[in-house]
Amino acid sequence: MTPPLSPPLRWPMILLLAGVLACGDSTDSPDASEPDAGEPDTSEPDADEEPVDVDISTGEGPRVEPTETAPTLEIGGQSYVFSRAYFGLTHPDASDSGRTELYIEALEGGDEGCPTETGASPARNMLVQGVFLDDEGVPGAEDAGLIILDYMGDFVPPEANPPVLRNDGSPQFTLVEAEICESCVGEPQPEGFLKLFVASDTTEGGVIRGMIEATHCESLDLLPPAG
Repeated sequence: MTPPLSPPLRWPMILLLAGVLACGDSTDSPDASEPDAGEPDTSEPDADEEPVDVDISTGEGPRVEPTETAPTLEIGGQSYVFSRAYFGLTHPDASDSGRTELYIEALEGGDEGCPTETGASPARNMLVQGVFLDDEGVPGAEDAGLIILDYMGDFVPPEANPPVLRNDGSPQFTLVEAEICESCVGEPQPEGFLKLFVASDTTEGGVIRGMIEATHCESLDLLPPAG
């Protein structure tokens, strides 16, 4: 039975701002809209303001500040960019965890648009593992991982089978924005969107950094077996 539609989850993150008003008569004091340089800022942030981003998997090393640059692999003195990305949803009844899981794929080369079984193979792609939706429909991460496949033999020896790089240590996943209809697995989500910054060292001495901006693809959804 097809699950009922539910409103998409909109979870934007906005920059946290704080200010402090100067004290005293405005004719003798600095502009009341400006903080008093001689006093510490003790004001409380507005209740409806949130951080610009949130680490859902911080990794083992120092936090890397997110940038808007597309995910880029630096390895062997060369750079390889993953210019587009897509995600699909795995229904809880089809996942080992019993949660709605996200399948996230960033690509370069191949056919434009949602990946299909009959489409041209990309030059390379990166799979993001371990992202799921919690009980409130908000993305989280557990056992986070990255797998980078090199079909052209640019940075993985051609004799390697499979031609993969993996994260070296635990990667950092920083969620910036998500709009996901959790109950719409197997159905179109024209507004489905995920913005996720990833950062990690990789095997073979590589470094991957960048912002994945993925749109939903029904072709990547996974439903439980019929019946």
